[in-house]
Amino acid sequence: MPKNISEILFLTLAVVIAGLALAGVADMPPAFYDPLGAGAFPRWIAVIIAVLVALKLITTTVIARADIDRLVPLLPPRFHWRMAAMFALICAYVIALWAEMPGFRITTAIFLSAGMLLLTTQRNPRLIVAILGACALSAVGLDYIFRTVFFLNL
Repeated sequence: MPKNISEILFLTLAVVIAGLALAGVADMPPAFYDPLGAGAFPRWIAVIIAVLVALKLITTTVIARADIDRLVPLLPPRFHWRMAAMFALICAYVIALWAEMPGFRITTAIFLSAGMLLLTTQRNPRLIVAILGACALSAVGLDYIFRTVFFLNL
């Protein structure tokens, strides 16, 4: 039995979820005002999940485990709190979006900025300004895409 059986089981679960999403949106009729149809966004997400799972399966099964451990060093224990903090940040982001406060652009910009600042180990002022600017532009860009391509009222 391979050492990475838990990874393979997780990836199998992800493929099942992507397949269920694709099956669920397969028969959705398009709305008269939406040329892409209501199922376009879930369909794209399911396809992206399937592609990422395929890439991960390749690295999990083809590349030797020793090579992966050599290429990607484990996160030192002093950074483990960041994983819990990132999970809490994701939960707070979802709650803020659900509660519609203070709005998609602002909430997304704050979430992206906080996540990037949380995950980076460097505190270079130029890097922080670049992160804040990139996150603000990303939030505006995502808002534009969701409103104009997917016709979502955020």
